[in-house]
Amino acid sequence: MMTAVKGDYVTITGPPPRILLVGTEQTAAAGVRARLEGAGYRVTGVAAPGALAVELVTDNRPDLVVIDVRPGRETDGVEAARVIRERLAIPVVYLTAPETLEAILGIEAVEPHQFLLKPVSDRELRLVVDATLFRHRVQEQHLRQKRLLAAVLEGTGDAVVATDREGRVTFLNSAAEALTRWTADDARGRAVADVVVVANEWDDRPVTSPLDRAMAEKHVVPLGEPAVLIARDQSPVPIDVLASPILDSDGDVLGGVLVLRDATSKRATAKALSNFAAIVASTQDAIIGHTMDGVVTSWNPAAERLYGYTAAEMIGRPIFVLATPEDEGEMRAMFARLSRGEVVPPYEKSRRRKDGSLVEVSVSISVVRDQDGRVTGFAAIVRDITQFRQLEEQYRHAQKMEAVGRLAGGIAHDFNNLLTVIGGYSNLLLEDLPHDNQYRPAIEEIREAGERATNLTRQLLAFSRKQVLQPAVLDLNDVVTQTGRMLQRLIGEDISISLILDPAAGCVKADPGQLEQVLMNLAVNARDAMPQGGRLTIETVAVETGRHGSSSPPGAPRGRCVRLAVTDNGSGMTDEVKNRIFEPFFTTKGIGKGTGLGLAMVFGFVTQSGGHICTSSTIGSGTTFTILLPVVDEMSSPPRPGDAHLTPRAQTGETILLVEDDGHVRSLVRDVLQMQGYVVIEAADGAEAVRAAEAHSGPIRLLVADVVMPEMRGQQLADVLRNRYPGLKVLYVSGYLDDGGHGSVVSGTENFLQKPFTPLGIAQKVRSVLDCPP
Repeated sequence: MMTAVKGDYVTITGPPPRILLVGTEQTAAAGVRARLEGAGYRVTGVAAPGALAVELVTDNRPDLVVIDVRPGRETDGVEAARVIRERLAIPVVYLTAPETLEAILGIEAVEPHQFLLKPVSDRELRLVVDATLFRHRVQEQHLRQKRLLAAVLEGTGDAVVATDREGRVTFLNSAAEALTRWTADDARGRAVADVVVVANEWDDRPVTSPLDRAMAEKHVVPLGEPAVLIARDQSPVPIDVLASPILDSDGDVLGGVLVLRDATSKRATAKALSNFAAIVASTQDAIIGHTMDGVVTSWNPAAERLYGYTAAEMIGRPIFVLATPEDEGEMRAMFARLSRGEVVPPYEKSRRRKDGSLVEVSVSISVVRDQDGRVTGFAAIVRDITQFRQLEEQYRHAQKMEAVGRLAGGIAHDFNNLLTVIGGYSNLLLEDLPHDNQYRPAIEEIREAGERATNLTRQLLAFSRKQVLQPAVLDLNDVVTQTGRMLQRLIGEDISISLILDPAAGCVKADPGQLEQVLMNLAVNARDAMPQGGRLTIETVAVETGRHGSSSPPGAPRGRCVRLAVTDNGSGMTDEVKNRIFEPFFTTKGIGKGTGLGLAMVFGFVTQSGGHICTSSTIGSGTTFTILLPVVDEMSSPPRPGDAHLTPRAQTGETILLVEDDGHVRSLVRDVLQMQGYVVIEAADGAEAVRAAEAHSGPIRLLVADVVMPEMRGQQLADVLRNRYPGLKVLYVSGYLDDGGHGSVVSGTENFLQKPFTPLGIAQKVRSVLDCPP
């Protein structure tokens, strides 16, 4: 149904409005009905005022109710109108006489309705009815819009606060009540600044609401700084704020609206993302994101350092620029496997840097999914393993050297016993043979071969770090200076020697003879690398390693050290040769020009002395051997005087307990000592020695014992026997020291004799120990 006014008449379109007539007199009601129907309305029924009228209206649901109010029945008509309006929201028109109007208006329950005063013309009846219907329709539409708006405002998750043009609160939705802790009734009519109190999130200073500006400028204004809402209970709530004016159809301001959004979750998410971004930016591993097609989407600073490309250079670029040509196809196949849901375990590969060099990396890659679980790309964590690979190679090399060292040490130990016997008996034979004996040259050859073999075993023991050292505190500069004088004769005049000595180099604790041998071996090695002559530089420098951020190679001593560097400008070495130079029997020299044990001996001595050795070399430029030795604070030891000539003869009644697990060596020593007049008690091991000592009734002046024996070591045996013979003197002999820590037994003591030894050597040493005061 639609109505329109045309001139003085109201035109009705659509279905005719349905009207219910309420009246007390049938005749009058029939007349009104006829006039309404004549005007084009449809009268659905006529009812008397009261419950019947309300019931009929409820059943019929007319568009309009016309109540014909008769004198004396005003209350009935007004009451019927009230019930119809309250229950059914249907408009009412009163049809009454002028004298009845005053009575109607005097009734307290009357509501504002349209009145028609009798007598009424058809034209007036039609205009009033149509106007009432039209107004009701407009009110219904407005009410629906209002309800819709209220539903929208209540349904939104944001807090909405409306004000009038003076800034007084007119509306709060439930979200605003919950956020501000104000009820709508308490807030209504208050200044919005009292209800919505906003402060800066970082410094708590008050923040001006953007509502005034929004109403003044007539457009939406956001709050341009991080803010918190101070709720009615003084609790702070992070919020985002948007202000908007309310304008009428002419653009005039009617009021304003503040939209407040709880930003607690948003700020927490932003902080978490910021923290995550900081972690990604600060990690030492490269973290790279890219699409399923390999287009880079993220590139952290560690990736920049690893590959040399900046984020600006790589984002949007294919990841395949990092792959070697042979690996690109493999990389694409791996992406396809990941896209199918397969798991790719971490792997190691070579990747290409911006400068074209290759870097060894470990890669762990996984898929990136969106909120629906679809694969959108991949994330890779990449670690530079170049140093790890180097350490791994060093470890493998150390293991190999350790294994070879154990083998070499074991061989040298057995050979020392054999050489002791060979050299010992050859010397005994030569003492008794005349100089013109036909067999003397052959025996001398045997002795000389034994001496050469002795040198080889000593080098093997030095490499295996099982040689018996007799360390002393040495001024390294003095050792270098004294050895340097001999080196010129050793390496020839076509090679110049330069000594660069740091006065602050300090003292080291090392075997002086072995240290001199190290310098000579390195000098000879340098001479062979400079067949046309050159320059040899020996330098000492005081350094401090492993402190205050200084770096040191793996296995190097930490703290105060002296660096001994031996440098030549010879032919240099390839990396392959450099990686093997410390292996025993490895040599690049021709047949008969070297045993391959010189540098192995250097390596073993330096390591056994608590130091570290490394080398650097460039083909055509030369080689540098760098040795680090720990500095000691003790004063250097004076040189030991040479042994005075002793007549190794026994005094009357001197008994020696000889304990040696090698039968041949034991027989040799027994024969030599007996030739010198000593009484010798033999034992093959510690247990046998204890039994032999207990069976002997007289005193025992000296124990000669091998350091390394099965079951009971030399020191343990000495401790047991001293309980019975408190003044017992001990001479230890050994060809090498095992890993049991027994070097401390003989280190720095005079009561030690190293195998292989000569008959004169054992005789002199025994006499020296026996004659030494207790």
